[in-house]
Amino acid sequence: NEEGNPIKSEVRVALTAEPADSRTGTPTVYLGLDADGKIIQAGYSTSTSSLGYGSLSFADAVRTEHIIEKTLAEAGVELPEDAESYTSFDTDGTTRTKEYCSFNGEVDIDGAPHAWSAVLSYDYSMANASDNLADTVRTIFIYVNS
Repeated sequence: NEEGNPIKSEVRVALTAEPADSRTGTPTVYLGLDADGKIIQAGYSTSTSSLGYGSLSFADAVRTEHIIEKTLAEAGVELPEDAESYTSFDTDGTTRTKEYCSFNGEVDIDGAPHAWSAVLSYDYSMANASDNLADTVRTIFIYVNS
């Protein structure tokens, strides 16, 4: 209920009939509601493996596989060139703990413009603890506003 934010409440729906990922759980739908209870934003999150992407690096998921563009069907975005803008490091200054980048744009749906946003998140906490990069938690979030 932030001032200036048209979304006043959120409903989360876990898609329990969909295949679950051992690290991120089941895919989830997020519905943003305005003050009248109307849906004004719809979102979706799932593990990248649920979309058929294996153990890709963050940069390869964006630059080589174009995960955002393919997931949204029309994006036209690029990963920022400066990795420090989306990478968090441990106190040693070299061990990656998280890569997180947001993307946004507009798309025409049935003749009406809609803003979209997406977030690609790679959390290396488990991978760093196990010393196995395959334990990276890879998640994508997609939102479309009315």
